[in-house]
Amino acid sequence: MLALTGSAAWASSDCTSDHRAKPTHGNDPKTCRALGYGGDTWVGSNAGHGATDSELAGTVQTNDGTVQPGTGQEVDLAMKGFPGAVVDAVVVGGDAWYNTYKDHGSLPPGRGARQHYIPPLDGGQKVSWVSYWYACYHVDPQPALPEVPQALEVPLAGGAIFAAYLFVQHRRRKAASAP
Repeated sequence: MLALTGSAAWASSDCTSDHRAKPTHGNDPKTCRALGYGGDTWVGSNAGHGATDSELAGTVQTNDGTVQPGTGQEVDLAMKGFPGAVVDAVVVGGDAWYNTYKDHGSLPPGRGARQHYIPPLDGGQKVSWVSYWYACYHVDPQPALPEVPQALEVPLAGGAIFAAYLFVQHRRRKAASAP
């Protein structure tokens, strides 16, 4: 009875060793819209392989993160396009469970090149193989020209006025000393 109760509690709890993710069983939302990011771009693989588009590349490889290195697989993302691309969510599935990563502190571009996104632990309490994964991202529009902070506007304007004053004074002295 105790063994059965323990496994039932495990099946209904957050069965992941990755504190950055929310594990979920069944009914995986396979679109960005289902995750609440209707305007985002989807990139991923339904077969557990790497995938890429113009902004984002994802690779699937042997897990070498801090959770059971050498066991199962992980997904790592790399930004490769426009510098304003921001990842909003990553989903990594294995077996009947999937992990959803939505914390911007653990997502690119803020997170480095090796994120070690893993599927939840399998029934044997081991990191599973990646059966599918996808990322949802958007591109933040960048202003055409960078804005000058207001604190710099006055010194820059004052410097320009002073430079013009020196130029005019130099020309006047040169004209006055000419025969």
